[in-house]
Amino acid sequence: MTLKNIITHPLAVMISFMIVLISGEHIGGFYIIYLLMGVTHGTIHSLLGMAGIALLVPGLLITQRKQASSIYLLNIIGAICMLFSLFLFFFNDEQRYNVSTFYQFIPFSTVILFCLLSLIFLTGNIRTLLRPGLIKK
Repeated sequence: MTLKNIITHPLAVMISFMIVLISGEHIGGFYIIYLLMGVTHGTIHSLLGMAGIALLVPGLLITQRKQASSIYLLNIIGAICMLFSLFLFFFNDEQRYNVSTFYQFIPFSTVILFCLLSLIFLTGNIRTLLRPGLIKK
């Protein structure tokens, strides 16, 4: 596999999303732990994050992705859900409990890694979706 295929693979985006390190005042951890804890309470960031992961799964299961335009649409919506999930997690925190994530190098670098991978993934899927001849009339 080439580097482009690895970076634009849905699994790379999902893994980078789940291993984002969150640094709280007392305790931190991977973002997937915060998602799982929030799902039981129905928090919006958890529901969006889990929906984003679930929307990327069909891209993993279908072997011939190049012929299904709906897979690219699901990938785009899933990546946007994951980005909004992370955005809402940090900006709905009124006590700024997790703001130290942005001041420490390793947690901040995992956030940057996820953002870069998801933006590359988004642009690749949008370019493929808009390519002439993919959607048949």
